Amino acid sequence: MTTLAEAKEFATALLKKTLAEHGLSLKDGKVYDMVVAMKGFLERYDEPNTYRSYATDLVKYFLPYAYTLDKPLADLEEEDIAPFWDYMGELSRNSRVRAMKSIMAFLNLLRRREKKRQLSGKLVRYENPDAVLSFEQKILLKLTREDINAVRDNMPTLEHALAVELMAGSGMRPAEALGLRWGNLIWEKRDGVDFVKAELKHRPGEYGAKGKYGERVVPLSPTAVSLVKRIMFENGIDNSYEETILEKNIIPYDHTWLYKEFKRTSKLVGVDKKLTEDERNNLRPHICRHLFAVEALKSGMDIATLKEMMKISMKTLETYIRLAGVAVADEYFEKVWKPWVEKKKAVVAT
Repeated sequence: MTTLAEAKEFATALLKKTLAEHGLSLKDGKVYDMVVAMKGFLERYDEPNTYRSYATDLVKYFLPYAYTLDKPLADLEEEDIAPFWDYMGELSRNSRVRAMKSIMAFLNLLRRREKKRQLSGKLVRYENPDAVLSFEQKILLKLTREDINAVRDNMPTLEHALAVELMAGSGMRPAEALGLRWGNLIWEKRDGVDFVKAELKHRPGEYGAKGKYGERVVPLSPTAVSLVKRIMFENGIDNSYEETILEKNIIPYDHTWLYKEFKRTSKLVGVDKKLTEDERNNLRPHICRHLFAVEALKSGMDIATLKEMMKISMKTLETYIRLAGVAVADEYFEKVWKPWVEKKKAVVAT
């Protein structure tokens, strides 16, 4: 009789085989997110045969199909799923019916969780019925660039620090920062200083830009340029155009390692003390990219420029604009209203 441990081993082996057959990799952010979601779904089942059946339907058949769709799993609709029936042409009708039921159960769970996550993020204090923010978005109202700088400056290696700065200073996604290669750097001299841009490329199955649409060129911050130079010096690299290193990743770490060090360092410098337990659980490196967008809007960056620089949708841009507005209101209250309130309280007390 199959045990749950054996069913999990089967699922792990099946995942490796499926990724290899379809040229996919967990380094690809899209693949990684889908696997994490599927793992969360499977953890709900402790009956070995049920676990194994769901794993087969999700990993062997649905994962490669879903990867071809340009939508988050929770946003998939009936017309997106319908072609999956023909995609499973090698299976019998009964097997395809079973697989479709498995997929719908999985997607329905994701939709419920997404709805619950959004509703749990409602900010009561702003009395706006449309102001529904996720935990991650609420974190942005509590953290500052100084907080992220403290995390960056205490990361264990220069490469880890560079990853944080690329996200917080240039708005890169974690996969884009980790996928940056020496040959992607474009060096220029402007006003006597080194001005560096990064060409972000999409590489299927590897870290890089999110799809062909996500390809772009973004400028690096002065701090990022300084970190790049320090990495070059420590590794004996004269310039980033050396043929032997052009295709090498500047940051030789994976997303899991970056995530762990970001969480650890955030706790080390006390950033997590600003957050609730739920918010701490939702703190991840991607927050640096969100913070970059909000800070850029607060500083007056043109929204069209920001949209192109980050390659985001209008819906996402609108969320950033709303968050920037809330952040500005908070800052105004702290700097203008709060001193006035404290002064008034002091007068009343006397």
